[in-house]
Amino acid sequence: MKRNFFFAVGLALSLFACDNSHDDMYDPTWMREQYNNQWEMQFGEIDPNHTWNMAKQVKANVDVSNLPDWPYVIKVYSNNPIIGKCYLLAEKEFEHQTTLSFDALESLDMLYVTVEGKQGLVVNGYYKVEDYNLNISTKKIVNRSVDECPTTIGDIIISQGSYYDPTYQDPTNPDIKMRPYEVEYHVLENVVTQSASPWLSKDLLKIVGPGGVFKEFEKNWEKYANVLDDGVSYQMNSTGPMSLTYCFGATSNDNMFGYFYYFNETERKNANYYVLMESAKPGSYITLDKSVVSDMSLVNLQYGKDDAQIQGTKLHLVYFDEEGNASYNFPKGINIEFFLVNKSASGTDVNNYFLNHYFSTEESQMDLGCKAMELPNVAAVTYNYGKTTFLGFEDQIRWGDGDMNDILFLVNGDFDKPIDINPDPEPIIEPQSWTVACEDLGSIGDFDFNDVVFKVSHVSGSGEITVTPLAAGGTMTVNLYHDSELLGEIHNLLGVDDVTKMINTGLEGEKGFTSNVSESKTLSVSESFTMTNNMGGFRLEILNGDGRFAAEIQGPVNGDSPQMICVPGDWKWPREWQKISDAYPDFVNWNSTNNAEWYKNSNSEYIY
Repeated sequence: MKRNFFFAVGLALSLFACDNSHDDMYDPTWMREQYNNQWEMQFGEIDPNHTWNMAKQVKANVDVSNLPDWPYVIKVYSNNPIIGKCYLLAEKEFEHQTTLSFDALESLDMLYVTVEGKQGLVVNGYYKVEDYNLNISTKKIVNRSVDECPTTIGDIIISQGSYYDPTYQDPTNPDIKMRPYEVEYHVLENVVTQSASPWLSKDLLKIVGPGGVFKEFEKNWEKYANVLDDGVSYQMNSTGPMSLTYCFGATSNDNMFGYFYYFNETERKNANYYVLMESAKPGSYITLDKSVVSDMSLVNLQYGKDDAQIQGTKLHLVYFDEEGNASYNFPKGINIEFFLVNKSASGTDVNNYFLNHYFSTEESQMDLGCKAMELPNVAAVTYNYGKTTFLGFEDQIRWGDGDMNDILFLVNGDFDKPIDINPDPEPIIEPQSWTVACEDLGSIGDFDFNDVVFKVSHVSGSGEITVTPLAAGGTMTVNLYHDSELLGEIHNLLGVDDVTKMINTGLEGEKGFTSNVSESKTLSVSESFTMTNNMGGFRLEILNGDGRFAAEIQGPVNGDSPQMICVPGDWKWPREWQKISDAYPDFVNWNSTNNAEWYKNSNSEYIY
């Protein structure tokens, strides 16, 4: 309660305000009526559905019962953690299926979800909030039963070529030093694919953009030569699935792409090469805001919207046993490698070196004899960034730019993950937090919402909340409660004994005080805790000067003028005697359906 009153009403109200400085004259019912009247004069009629709360409760429905190796951990974020800062909304360990409810910003209609198990991230992308629900399922993707795997081996493509080998002697002409070779590629039919969970342009630009860790038009293979493995081969740590998500492709070439697998060197040299995509043009597998593009290219990402959705295609690799039975389970200990055939390339250089077949390890490249012997193997790289494993290919190693982004995949499977290409700085991940700002009716008409300010941090599934007091602009005793639990008097929680001092509102000296003391409280809460239920159960108890109860302030009833508002994150509250509408000009238009981001536009001179 403030003893300094800011009235926009007539003399009678002013006289009452002066009398109100005597604690025993305080009439909360009358004050509340005047508050409502002044609010309507200042901001107009109130939407009857208005909650004055920017949190919404979302329910996630999760089902991974078709996958092996339980348990899994689901995490729900405000955005992709790789962009630098995000809020963690929920985290829970589960086995086959689960549901969990959590609070999210009302204006967010897409949330970033990961589900991580032994084999890595089996879910890794944005999901749409529909009717306050997130539906996350891997069951609809693919049935891992051997009997129901539809993929078959189709046509065989024979590719022939030759390469220069000074030790080779042609049977008909000893002067010819071109060693011929032949490769058989087995084309897969009925490959199971799915639309992957989308990323946003700003997410992928963290990888391939101008400031990205593997940016376009830079010789990344040379840049990271001291940390990257020499080639790409994934060895399965357990029996299970392997999938690739085609997420970016800065090429207009027509490439054939596939994989092969083996247990030992003998099997590697005699492996079948399975064509996963006969034509791996990005436009066939990736959309940008649901539109097909001929190639992704950096230009499309840079000059599109930051929140443009990139939706790639997840391709499920298939293992064929000795009898030819197809399965999505790759055996423990097996090695998986990859190849690319650039069908758009000229095929040979001026020396007739055949150059357009690229394998993911140098050993396989040399055994097949598909390139000049002196060329280094720079066709494929793999690295981790933000727990996501990437596989990148260059489709012209002699004339290419060496950025390894011509074809870029996200990789999922239980294998030893490669090095994190950029471990510093780590993403900033904070618990979802809310700032609750209150008016205590001590001053009618100032509407500065700094009489009591505190922050609530909560990750659903943790069973705890943290409450941090931030400001006390009132000048009487105000006790902060969560349900029936007293957290303390707000001034005392900020390290000040004198309740007549205004703390952290921009005033200094006799009336004001700046405090860096903040006694946070960690409270146990039920699994159903939500800020959307009566402001999380927080309330204020106001006492007269002699310690008698004067008033109680709780979350507003829908359609009523608020004495509490809930705003996301580390919101900056107005300075003393500055209306919230001066500090935040868009506030006057805030209601449940309009101007949901009013809190982002502030006048710095009016905020603390």
